[in-house]
Amino acid sequence: MILKLNSFLQVVGFLFTAKAVFGVLYLLFGWQAAIAGWVMPMWLMVVAIVADALLAAAAFKFIKK
Repeated sequence: MILKLNSFLQVVGFLFTAKAVFGVLYLLFGWQAAIAGWVMPMWLMVVAIVADALLAAAAFKFIKK
């Protein structure tokens, strides 16, 4: 059971890390995300990057326990 939990946490940690990296690229290259004509503001992406980084760190922290 522990092995399955660790594998799950590794996948979750990787996905949140990848999402945070793509968020940083979004900011660096000035890309725009538009949903039905609504363009996501840059400050919202900064909030998402911080949240993704914290969730990835938490996932990797739980693996070590």
